[in-house]
Amino acid sequence: QPLATGGFSTRLRSITDVLDKEGKPLARYPVSTDEVVEAGPAFLTQWAMQQVVEKGTARSARAYLPKDLKVAGKTGTSDDFRDAWFAGFSANHLAVVWVGRDDNAGAGITGSSGALPVWARLMGKLPQRSLSQTPPNGVEWVWMNPDGQRVSAEGCGDARRFPMMEASIPEDTDGCGSVKQSGKGIKKWFKGLFD
Repeated sequence: QPLATGGFSTRLRSITDVLDKEGKPLARYPVSTDEVVEAGPAFLTQWAMQQVVEKGTARSARAYLPKDLKVAGKTGTSDDFRDAWFAGFSANHLAVVWVGRDDNAGAGITGSSGALPVWARLMGKLPQRSLSQTPPNGVEWVWMNPDGQRVSAEGCGDARRFPMMEASIPEDTDGCGSVKQSGKGIKKWFKGLFD
């Protein structure tokens, strides 16, 4: 739940209100939320799970979803192909699908071949909202060189854009294009601890 909500947890509750026969409230049981994962790490994890659907083991889900819809998820397959799982979410729906046999024998399927098609068809039928691509404070979008160690710029070779914690943005650049240095860089962050 916290990964789908930007780091917040809500205690599960089956009853939120008790009403009389006229619809007037007799009792209320308010829902409360607690931040259990900081916004930055939650955003980065959610983005990584979006890549599972965009380019990874769950990319076949795109066939059932609107092209511009941003969703996140994770496939899962147990030993001996007994169970297949897919857990995924949009901004307004979360669903987990399990496919397997009730006798615990091998089903011969994976998360992407068994559970994912069920999840994708379900989510494709529901009204969906995309996950936000706006990073929280402390996270910036950065163009990185393919080696993942140097900042680059848009249009430079195979540079890719990643969200990164400001403190983790490398100071080194690949010298291509107009590189925007942002954030402190990990070296400056560590140095700042001792200054």
